Amino acid sequence: MPVRPFLDTFLPTSPIDKGRIRSSKKAFTSIPATAESASGIYVPLLAALTRQSGSLCPGFVFNETAGRSPHPPRPSLKKPHICCFSTKNVDVLLAADKTSRLDLGYTELFFEIKPKPVHDFYTDPSSDTSGDARASHLQKGNQALGQHATHVSEIFARQFRVFFFSVSVSGSCARFLRWDRSGCVVSERFDIRKQPELLCDFLWRFSQTSNAGRGHDMTVQVASPAEEATFHELIQLQVGLQLNLEGADLAQAVLQHYVPGKVLAVHVLTQDVSEETPRALRYIVSRPVVSSLSLAGRGTRGFWAVDISSRRVLFLKDTWRYRSTDGLEGEILQRLRAAGVRNIPVVVAHSDVPRGLPPYDRALSRDDFQTTATDEFAAEPWVCRIEDHKVHVSRRKHYRLVLATVGYDLKHLRSSSELLHAAYDVFTAMRDALTKGSRLHRDISVGNILLVKESGQSVRKGYLIDWESSCKVDLSGVACQGGRMGTWPFMSINMLSPDPKTATIQDDLESLLYVVLYCALLWLPHNLPKKDLHVVIRNIFDFSVTLNGVKCGGDYKLSNAMVRLYTGPIVWQSGVVKRWLDSLMSYHSPLPGEVDSKSRWTDLDYLDTFWSNFLQTESLETDDRVDNVARQPSTSEKSLSSLDTASEEDQSSTYRSTRSQGREGEARCTKDFWLS
Repeated sequence: MPVRPFLDTFLPTSPIDKGRIRSSKKAFTSIPATAESASGIYVPLLAALTRQSGSLCPGFVFNETAGRSPHPPRPSLKKPHICCFSTKNVDVLLAADKTSRLDLGYTELFFEIKPKPVHDFYTDPSSDTSGDARASHLQKGNQALGQHATHVSEIFARQFRVFFFSVSVSGSCARFLRWDRSGCVVSERFDIRKQPELLCDFLWRFSQTSNAGRGHDMTVQVASPAEEATFHELIQLQVGLQLNLEGADLAQAVLQHYVPGKVLAVHVLTQDVSEETPRALRYIVSRPVVSSLSLAGRGTRGFWAVDISSRRVLFLKDTWRYRSTDGLEGEILQRLRAAGVRNIPVVVAHSDVPRGLPPYDRALSRDDFQTTATDEFAAEPWVCRIEDHKVHVSRRKHYRLVLATVGYDLKHLRSSSELLHAAYDVFTAMRDALTKGSRLHRDISVGNILLVKESGQSVRKGYLIDWESSCKVDLSGVACQGGRMGTWPFMSINMLSPDPKTATIQDDLESLLYVVLYCALLWLPHNLPKKDLHVVIRNIFDFSVTLNGVKCGGDYKLSNAMVRLYTGPIVWQSGVVKRWLDSLMSYHSPLPGEVDSKSRWTDLDYLDTFWSNFLQTESLETDDRVDNVARQPSTSEKSLSSLDTASEEDQSSTYRSTRSQGREGEARCTKDFWLS
C-alpha cells in the first residue's frame, strides 16, 4: 500500500495536529544505508528516536529490547529490537526481570531490524541472482517475516487487541505494517534517510490518536482492587470445589486462573444489539486457561470469569469468529438446550464486541462492532498477486460468549472411571444433538470435553463444549456443510483423507474413540516404555503428509483399525479399559476372524445400551491416573474448517510453531501472562 494512503487510512489526523509536527529535517541522517549486523542499524536508530522522542512521539518512550532475551538464537524467545511503551508503564518494565516476556504485554509498537535493504522480506532478488542465492534469499526472507509475525502473535496473546502496528527496517529502508486477525496490510518501502518526514509523521500520528486508534480493545478495563479481591476469593472456592484441594495445593492451582495485580474487567452486551439501549455486563478475568499463539484465525482465549453482582464463577470465551451460516455459537447452544440436548453448557450471555462501551446515543449498527479490516483491501490495485490469482482474506468479527458451566478439560482426568463416564456423557450430547437438534459437533477433542464437579456426584460430569464448528444435518444424517473439519489428532480416517466424504455421526464417534485412546495412553497405567509411547502418539495422532498440495493423514489410524498394529501389543493395567477399547474398536472395524459387528457402529441405540450397561456392571478404577510423560498433551488444539480458508493455514502454522518454537510457547503465554 502506498505510504501516504496507509497513514491517511489507518492513522488519520486533523490539520491542527499536522501543524504541530516537529521538523523532520536530518532526523535520521545518522542511520547508515547498510550495516554488517542489526545492531549497526538499531543502535543509531534508537539514539535518534530517544533523542527526539519528546517531539516525535509524545507520551511514549523507545527501549532496546532485543538484548532482554535469555536465548536470543531461539526464534520463539527473541524479542523485537526496539519496542515503544507508554510512559505510564515504564516503571513497571524497569522493575521487571529483563529475561521475562513482560515487554510484549506492554508494547505499543515495535521496530524489527535487518542490516541490509536486501534483507527486506518483501523484496525479490535481482533477475541475475543464481539459483542457490535466490533460494537462500527467499528462505531468509520467510524467516524474517516469520520472526516478525511471531512477535505480533505473542502481543495479540498477551493484550486485548483489535489491531497492531509495527515497523520493519532493512538498512535505512522501512515499511509500516498493520496487523489484525485476518492478516496484514504492508506499506511500500521508503528510505528514512531520504524521506524522514514519513516516519516522523507516522510516529506523531500514532502518539496523537486514541488508545482505540492504536488498536486497543476499549471494552476491557483494569479491575478495581475490590473486584480483584472478590475474584480471588470466588476463584479459590471454585477451584477447591472442582479439584478437592486445600492449603498449598489449592493456592498453586488458583494461580492457573489468577495473577495477583493482573486482573481485568471484560464487558459483554446483554441484549439484542438492535435495541435502543443495549447494556453491558462486567466480568472479571485474569489468566486465561486457553490462549492461542496463532496470529490469523479465531485467536480464541478462554477465562474463568467472575460476575461480581451475582458472585458467580463463569467461563468467558473471547474469539474472532468467521461469518455465521446458521447462528452464533451462543444461539446454537440455546437452541440445542431448548430441544432437550443434555450435557452441553448453559449460556449466560453472548454478543459481538462493540467498539466502545455503553451508554450509546443511538441503536447500534453493524459498523459499531469490532471487525478485521485487512479484508477490505484485498481487491485494491496495489495488492501484490501471485500468478494473478485474486487474494482471498476472510473477514472476522470479535465475539464473546459467557457460560455457566465451569470445569477442567479432559486432560485433567483422575481415573479410568472418570474418563469412560465423561466420554459417555459426551456420547449422550452427540446423540441428543443429532436426534433432537439435527446437528453434528464435528470437533470432538480432548480440549472440547469439560469435566465438571456437580453436587451429589462422585464422578465429575462430562460436558461437550465449543459448538462453533457444528452444522446441521440433512434427513439422512449427513452434514449440510462439506469438507474437512475437526482437531487434527482426533479426526476420523475419512476426515484425514485427501478427499474426505461429508461428515456423519460416525466421524464424531471415531473422534471420541481416539480421544479415549489418547487419554488412556498418556494418563492411565500400561506397559509401553516412554520411547515406544512417543512413537505411538506421533504416528496415530500427529502424522501428516502433503499430497498434491493437500495435507492429509490417517495411514497409521487405518493400520491400527485393520490389524491393531499399535494398540494390540499394549497391556493395560485396567482390564476394564482394555475391554472397552477392544469392544469399540471392534464395532468400528472388526478384525479378520471376528464376528462382524460393523453394523453396531451405526446403531446409536445399541452403543448407548452397551456403554450404559458397561459403566453399571464393570468395576472401574477411581484413582489410577499416572503421568506417562510422552510429551505435552496437545500439539495442536486448533479447529480446521473447509468453510474458512484461513483455518487450514491456522492448522499448519500451529504444527509449525509447536515444532519450531517448542512447547515453551504455550507455557510462556500463561506463565508471564499480562494484558495491558
